[in-house]
Amino acid sequence: MSVIVELQFSTRWTRPVHVGDDHRITGVVVGPSDALRFMSTRFSFRRGTSFLLAQRACCEAVAGKTDPEHARRLFMSAYAEDCVRRCLLAEADATLTETTSN
Repeated sequence: MSVIVELQFSTRWTRPVHVGDDHRITGVVVGPSDALRFMSTRFSFRRGTSFLLAQRACCEAVAGKTDPEHARRLFMSAYAEDCVRRCLLAEADATLTETTSN
């Protein structure tokens, strides 16, 4: 027997998550479907525990299987981790460039 799952792409969080690059807000993520799109297109690091937990929670929220606010918290954690990793990578690249140019 087949089961039809109605997806809720229009589910919104009570408060949006503001996202950006280089100290500027460049966008707003308003719900779990936005978060899934953002993670698949804008995250530099698409692996690791935080990413996978957020991805799963957002999928479950869209499917109506978990609280969207739980997905929001996990998305924020994964986004923060991605930002830190990008910053560390940029710093390492800058250090390497300085070292090789001297």
